[in-house]
Amino acid sequence: MLRLLIDRIIEDRPHPEQGYRSCLGIIRLEKRFGAERLEAAALRAIEIQARNYPSVKSILEKGARSCCNARVPRARADPTHQHQRLGLLPLKGKKMLTHPTLNLLTRLGLTGMAEAFTSLADNEEVHGLAHAEWLALLLDHEATWRNNRRLALRLRKAKLRHHAVPEDIDYRAPRGLDRRLFDMLLKGDWIKNHENCAIVGPTGVGKSWLGCALGHKACRDNHSVLYTRLPRLFEELDLARGDGRLTSRMKSIAAVELLILDDWGLQAIDANARHHLLEILEDRYGRRSTLVTSQLPIAKWHELINDPTYADAILDRLLHNAHRLELNGDSMRRPPVLPRP
Repeated sequence: MLRLLIDRIIEDRPHPEQGYRSCLGIIRLEKRFGAERLEAAALRAIEIQARNYPSVKSILEKGARSCCNARVPRARADPTHQHQRLGLLPLKGKKMLTHPTLNLLTRLGLTGMAEAFTSLADNEEVHGLAHAEWLALLLDHEATWRNNRRLALRLRKAKLRHHAVPEDIDYRAPRGLDRRLFDMLLKGDWIKNHENCAIVGPTGVGKSWLGCALGHKACRDNHSVLYTRLPRLFEELDLARGDGRLTSRMKSIAAVELLILDDWGLQAIDANARHHLLEILEDRYGRRSTLVTSQLPIAKWHELINDPTYADAILDRLLHNAHRLELNGDSMRRPPVLPRP
């Protein structure tokens, strides 16, 4: 009857784990009242629909005749049956423990621990680990899972043009890449110090690729990144100005910790573009970092802006604290496609 009572208690709860504490308390009553009286009390509790720990305890303490005189099969009072009943509890039986534990971990948002719990439970090599070692493994899996998810989210929002990672950089290519300076940029201290960076060089030397590699490393370091081509950014800001979204768009750009502006100087900058660019750099100066890639030498940027007042203000906010990475050569340029005869 005790086994039937425990099954009824678990079935009555919306979630099985809610009845585990009551079942544990009821089983512990055997030490105080004995297995025979506990079986009789379980029978009485089933009859009167009192399927909880306080009711069973009250029946045992009052010593009701219905409990004492109840006919209990001898086989159920056997000590070996008590050992089998313990297997019904989630703390002892793997089948009843696994599913409630996984459900609870999922509801708590511990998806990494839930996945690790499943994989470790099927691994015979970890069965000899202590509880502290098990917990350390679960926490390590949860931390790794969260870091990977955070990185994937930052990379998705960054919209990097190239899937470039620092480990794939070829320092042997003859393009004038200063390895010491670039390694310093990869450490990310310039982003923490809210400094800027300018990568300048001819077409084909990998300016955009190196900028994306720096952006990927910044995402690894938990920095928010946004990649955009400067001509496209000007078009988006003009559209945002027309439908009233310009203020919110400018705020979102100002909040990004690393803004990568690719193709600087690819086309002439008109009056609206100059104004937008100055406002962006003004909001970010000393607060966030900006990375610019350009085919034009820095000496020609002032002429490109085509307005001395705006040019002085823009370049002062952009180049005052900027790290300059100047490349040369065309080692990465693809050969031209010749027309068919």
